[in-house]
Amino acid sequence: MSLNRMLALKNCVVLVLSLQKRALATKANVVDNVLKEWTAKFEQAKIPEPENSIQNIMAHIFNTTKIDDVTIVEKNTELTNDQITHLNKLCECRLARMPVQYIIKEWNFRDLTLKMTPPVFIPRSETEELIDIITDKLESSNHTPTRMIEIGSGTGAITISLLKHFPKLKAIAIDQSKHACDLTEQNAVMHNVANQLQVFHAEIDSKGQVKNLQPDLLEQKFDLVVSNPPYVPSLDIPKLEPEIALYEDIKALDGGHDGLNIIKPICVFGSNYLKPNGSIFLETNHDHLDKIKEWLGICGHHMKLKLVENYKDFNNKDRFVELKLVE
Repeated sequence: MSLNRMLALKNCVVLVLSLQKRALATKANVVDNVLKEWTAKFEQAKIPEPENSIQNIMAHIFNTTKIDDVTIVEKNTELTNDQITHLNKLCECRLARMPVQYIIKEWNFRDLTLKMTPPVFIPRSETEELIDIITDKLESSNHTPTRMIEIGSGTGAITISLLKHFPKLKAIAIDQSKHACDLTEQNAVMHNVANQLQVFHAEIDSKGQVKNLQPDLLEQKFDLVVSNPPYVPSLDIPKLEPEIALYEDIKALDGGHDGLNIIKPICVFGSNYLKPNGSIFLETNHDHLDKIKEWLGICGHHMKLKLVENYKDFNNKDRFVELKLVE
């Protein structure tokens, strides 16, 4: 074989190998394969909800919140090198147990898409049920609320949902975290309810008084006091998943030795600042119902508060309570 033919053959082999390598790389960068690859990596690292994690990150890469939009339309699409680099960076954050909500910087809550930033408390799906309970109860009683306060607004999920549902409702939202107050305001602007809402960096003390809030704001009483307060007993805090313990604001979770350190002051606040027949709606720990009943048995008459109803969550656990100011 002549030297020229040998060189030509060598060049052909190099070209074929190069094309094969490129084809393999291209196949590896196809959406469906990337989803499978990262699902396996997350499973190996024992990351909770591995498939759901990569699906949400992938949806974010394609600028959608619906993974179906990606897996149906884009599953055979090849990601660009920039997309792969960005996705891998986000997935490394997930391997470090950062919550997906913080990684993609947004999350769906009922029919809202809310901005998310650490360490602001991430609203859970159980809290969506609280909104349904409140709206159903108020509508069935033919009572349209005009003024409410949320104690511990976080992202603003509860207040914004209620303001969207009741366009004539005005609200005050407070939180001990400045980050949470800023995020509530941003989400309120994004969902066009900022004109119905006042947000204050303030917190409730052990006596049920709201510190750092102008007294004149409390002169007009409220139809509703709503809160998803810190209710995890302090001894349970070390048992929390890394996603929570490492990234979320522990002050938004720790409810003291029995989990009632903030719940009791909220009830005291309601007894002083609710309109007659006004309501308090609270999300609580699954074992709080009897403790709240016992405490109200001692203090409820003095505060003129009555436990009207308790509600279970979708796991059939006691999760929500409704109290009413009775004259």
